[in-house]
Amino acid sequence: MSTITIKDNGIGFTDENTDSFDELFSEKKLKIGGKGFGRFTYLKYFTSTSVDSTYKVDDQWKNRKFTFYSDRNEFITNPHVSDADEKKYQTTVVLNNIKKKHQDKLNLKLDTIARKLFE
Repeated sequence: MSTITIKDNGIGFTDENTDSFDELFSEKKLKIGGKGFGRFTYLKYFTSTSVDSTYKVDDQWKNRKFTFYSDRNEFITNPHVSDADEKKYQTTVVLNNIKKKHQDKLNLKLDTIARKLFE
């Protein structure tokens, strides 16, 4: 396995959530135990992460796509926002290409991966 795909039906990468995601050590989810640096875990183990999120702004459905890479200075790369084709909340995060030095260390049991990602 070299990629992991995670799908979610939460409110998605709205402007506010994207700004928080792009902020180093964000305190947005502090009340629910978030520490603001979980996305850096992705970058430790994978070469890039792709995000595709459909969300609602007032009465309009939008789609936001971007990628971030472990070897670049900028965090969110190639952001693109457009009108959404599908009108439902959905975010897909794809963790791409596990780094070679971690391939033999990653426990591939689905429940373990999910638990570690949420930690």
